[in-house]
Amino acid sequence: MTTSFRDSLTTMDQTGKRVWLYPKAVRGAMMRKRKVVAFLALAFFVLAPFIRIQGHPFFLFLLAKQRFYIFGKVFWPHDFYILSILLFFCIVLVFVLTVAFGRLFCGWICPQTIFLEHIFRPIERLIEGTPAQQKKLNAMPFGFYKATKKTIKYIVFFLISYGLAFLLLRFFNTWDTLVDAFYNYTAHFVLLGFNFAIALVLFILFVRLREQVCTLICPYGRIQDVLLDDKSLIVNYDFVRGEPRGRKSKNEEAKGDCVDCLSCVQVCPTGIDIRNGTQLECINCTACIDACNKIMSRYGKEPGLIRHASKEAIINKTKSSFITVRSVAYFTVTSLVLVALLFLLRQQPVISSSIVRTKGSLVYAQKNGNYRNIYQYHVINKANRVMSLTWKVENINGATVKLIGKENILAKAEGLTDGILFIELPKEVIRKKQGNNHYISVLIGIYEHNTKLQTLKTTFLAP
Repeated sequence: MTTSFRDSLTTMDQTGKRVWLYPKAVRGAMMRKRKVVAFLALAFFVLAPFIRIQGHPFFLFLLAKQRFYIFGKVFWPHDFYILSILLFFCIVLVFVLTVAFGRLFCGWICPQTIFLEHIFRPIERLIEGTPAQQKKLNAMPFGFYKATKKTIKYIVFFLISYGLAFLLLRFFNTWDTLVDAFYNYTAHFVLLGFNFAIALVLFILFVRLREQVCTLICPYGRIQDVLLDDKSLIVNYDFVRGEPRGRKSKNEEAKGDCVDCLSCVQVCPTGIDIRNGTQLECINCTACIDACNKIMSRYGKEPGLIRHASKEAIINKTKSSFITVRSVAYFTVTSLVLVALLFLLRQQPVISSSIVRTKGSLVYAQKNGNYRNIYQYHVINKANRVMSLTWKVENINGATVKLIGKENILAKAEGLTDGILFIELPKEVIRKKQGNNHYISVLIGIYEHNTKLQTLKTTFLAP
């Protein structure tokens, strides 16, 4: 296997100056699959906030109102532990994918890759031409032709960035709020400012930084060396079959299948040579697979010189498998976290209520000999409808819950309802209280019609 040692990034020369990359467009079976995945991801990005499940948005984070919607479930601040478990599940899932398949997330699902490779670069090629024409344009002196090309590209890029930023804000604001911001911009100056700032960041990412996000900024690339091993199923060059490289002449000894055409390097979005083995910059985008298969077909050789395979399988000439001890262990942990998450989501009540005896309040004796305590209640209704709730004392016969001016509590749809209520205990219960203990435990059931939604526990101060 021919290798070349390097002690710097492929996008940096010996003087430390940035080396700009001009990857060629690639066509092939893997690219067609990537386009399908990218289309589905973009469709989700655009449509997810509009999708509703049982009246709730599929994904929406209303920070100002302290409400979060995930998979159609509504979460309030006190449900943050569920969101923490969901975040932990996503992190472990990425680890599982990395252990089994390398940086599959980076090359196929990462928004940076999808936006750059499927939106910005195709538009750039449409405006400035092929990679060779782009390189020539950047090298020529600044003039009218170059200024026109660059101006058109930058305007188009910023408009796309602004649109993407607007769609991103859609995950944190209602659609009505965003539309109103454009008609009443003075009242939404901060929101529009965020839109512009995010658009500017995206513009810089896709005009200047590009692959440097993957190689220098993103921390995920740094941890792959810890997670990968010789059994990981990643984009690999079959050095057993491919070496020694080069085209065979008439009087030359047999060479490997690699003709040293550098097609795999020319299409790589991070500029690496996959033939030098697993590298930090490789994002497993599979562009090199399509480029190499095309060359193999041209020379009448079997495709798959670069393919998804483990290093161990290449050396032993066996079939690769993503089932290893490490991947099974990570998968087991992920499954347990998923089961716990689904259980919590299923057990999540439609309401979350609390009741506290009003601080400093006294015991009120009634004309009929009964006694009352005054309480403050809070009800968070997570349903998208008004709920008529009946409160009943369940552990004391004859005890009642009384509201001021109404019979039931009308809980606001997806909102917080609070107020004051009285709990009245019969005089017989007060007489039977034990010893000098002035506090009586009270259990309250909360019902919608005949369906019990929650049970609360509080105390009653007796004389």
